[in-house]
Amino acid sequence: MLRHITRPKAKVIWSRFSLPRLDGSFSKYSNLVSSPIKIKDYNSSYISIEFQDSDGSNVTNFSNFFLRDSCSLHNISIDPSSGQKLFTTGKIPTDIKPAKEPLIVQSENGDFFLKIQWDEVGLIGKESLYSADFLKKYSVFEKRRRGKVFYQDKLFWDHQAISKASQEINFNYKDYMDNENDFFCALKSINKYGLCFINNIPQQLFNSGSSNEWFIEKIANRIGYIRETFYGKLFDVKSIPDAKNIAYTNNFLPLHMDLLYYEAPPGLQLLHSIKNKTFGGENIFADSFHAATYIKEKDPQAFLALTTIPIAYQYHNDGEFYYYERPLIVEHDTVDYSTGSQIIKEVNYSPPFQAPFESGSVVEGKGDLLKDYIRGIKLFENFINDPTNQYQLKMQENSCVIFDNRRVLHSRNAFEYGESKDQQERWLKGCYLDTDTFMSRLRVYHEKLN
Repeated sequence: MLRHITRPKAKVIWSRFSLPRLDGSFSKYSNLVSSPIKIKDYNSSYISIEFQDSDGSNVTNFSNFFLRDSCSLHNISIDPSSGQKLFTTGKIPTDIKPAKEPLIVQSENGDFFLKIQWDEVGLIGKESLYSADFLKKYSVFEKRRRGKVFYQDKLFWDHQAISKASQEINFNYKDYMDNENDFFCALKSINKYGLCFINNIPQQLFNSGSSNEWFIEKIANRIGYIRETFYGKLFDVKSIPDAKNIAYTNNFLPLHMDLLYYEAPPGLQLLHSIKNKTFGGENIFADSFHAATYIKEKDPQAFLALTTIPIAYQYHNDGEFYYYERPLIVEHDTVDYSTGSQIIKEVNYSPPFQAPFESGSVVEGKGDLLKDYIRGIKLFENFINDPTNQYQLKMQENSCVIFDNRRVLHSRNAFEYGESKDQQERWLKGCYLDTDTFMSRLRVYHEKLN
């Protein structure tokens, strides 16, 4: 059962979906005082909603087109079982408007809704309902994306900042696997810092080759399905003779990201330290987003070049030939409203797999851009290779690192073997996850526990 409702005056905030006001408003009218939303005005272009909250009163003009496109009317607009749309945006009449005066109504459980009957063939006599929470969420850009994207939670770090966050980025294996809150905190840490560590993993047993006995798979599957590559579902990082990858030697491994020669490189990488008693071989991590932000502030022209000139990456070995071009820095179309600048989406840096530039082999009026690029890449490399911007540690056996392969650069110092048997092998087990898999799990747990 729904009942009617009221309103006073306020300033107007135009939503991103609002349209310019047209002449000929249908009417203004009142509802009940207790409602957190009130209809201030409506016409053939928009419906003006006033919000009452702790910040005072604000008004947002929602376009009729946006509201009709967002309709969740069962069996008319939305399939009730799947929640999927039953119509296309292109089918909405250009001049869509309410067939009669919209109302604020209240359900039996006390929730408030905007109720609209649309002037559209097939919807006559049908009512669309929009909750107060929905309208509030879509009244401000940042609120629309809350719980779906988490850029605002990212924290760019140097050695000092990530060292202070040690408790935030370290988790006990049993807690990660069995405790919902601890698992959610691990997801948030990966999003915030780009990495976390799972410690006190049970000793890996080797009495069977079955993949379901690998702890790395259990840790990964806690987040979602594993991304298989030409390395397989799981892979080993060991030093071997005649290695096809520098990671499989005991030489110094420079900072890099994995599989940038793929069209869609994996979002997360997991590495489980199974045996690691050799001398040296410390893991090194650096926040490439912090480096990119530093360049943007210090030398905007160099930053522009780093977002413009594509770098060619390839893997041409062992019967495989992968190739892809992408700039060092990629920005989102989305603007950070707190700074007014675009948000960094990903960084692409992997010198061991870099091919000759396709652009810039011959200077054809691009001399300045190339000079800007060279200046920018030097700034980038100087920044990430500065120990004050790195996090270095020797991963203990029975620990696992999870890191964002599109943000966090990883490296390893050279190592030497000792005389005892357990000092003669360094073995990490690894796998990948897609960003979509991780983000889906983060959103689910944000809804569930936040």
